[in-house]
Amino acid sequence: MKQVIYLVEDGIDKAIRDAAIEILKSLKGLRKWIVHEITNNNSSVDTESLLHYHFDSMLEAAFLDSLQYKSFAFNEEREWRMFFARPAYKNPDWICDKTISSFEGPKGFSETIKFLQDRIDFHPTGDDLIPYCKIGFEEFSKLPVESVWLGPKNNIRISDMELFLKKYEYKKAKVIPSKITYC
Repeated sequence: MKQVIYLVEDGIDKAIRDAAIEILKSLKGLRKWIVHEITNNNSSVDTESLLHYHFDSMLEAAFLDSLQYKSFAFNEEREWRMFFARPAYKNPDWICDKTISSFEGPKGFSETIKFLQDRIDFHPTGDDLIPYCKIGFEEFSKLPVESVWLGPKNNIRISDMELFLKKYEYKKAKVIPSKITYC
């Protein structure tokens, strides 16, 4: 879990631009490192595959990092977001075949696949099927919710949300209507 970083729009653009510059700097020496440390052949298919793999990993890391930023207009939310530390591959043989007990891959890969095996579910939409992973709050704390902020376009009445929270034992949780106008 990471706490959202609230920045003005220029700050978000700068953070993402800085991450892109770091990727470009890393790429300058990547081929040389792969050839020197792994393949010993500048023109091999393995060199190209490893180059693409590492480049994709860098882009994925930059993309995930960018998800932690949000407009400063929403800073009163004090939002937290959950991310997988490693990519969640959607290979049906890995996720659905529970007879496989060991997975080869980068650090954390095996744990990610095992985590998904029991939790993967699907949300059908009009023209798509979206996989998602169910995670219960109780995995982090018995009663982790201290407050619920009702957003600017929200239609839930405060009394209904309070009733909902109390039904699930959140007797001390506060319900707060947002003062933010929709951006």
